[in-house]
Amino acid sequence: MKHKTQSLYLLTLFALICLPIICDAVQMISGQVTQAGLYEAGSVEKVKTPETTTGYTTNASGLKLVKTTDNIPAKLGINF
Repeated sequence: MKHKTQSLYLLTLFALICLPIICDAVQMISGQVTQAGLYEAGSVEKVKTPETTTGYTTNASGLKLVKTTDNIPAKLGINF
């Protein structure tokens, strides 16, 4: 019984150490916010993306900063 318990602990420890390395799960991504606020888009395009939860992504171009703020109002049609 003691041997089985030790083997289980060692297997669990091995999995916890090796799994992130095998899966390449640890990635550090960083960025810096330079202009925060409300933007207006020149054009907006929805692209079908089945692997996302909504089934599409939105691509916007021609972005223009309308108002510098850190408060986003909860209104229909405002995305962030």
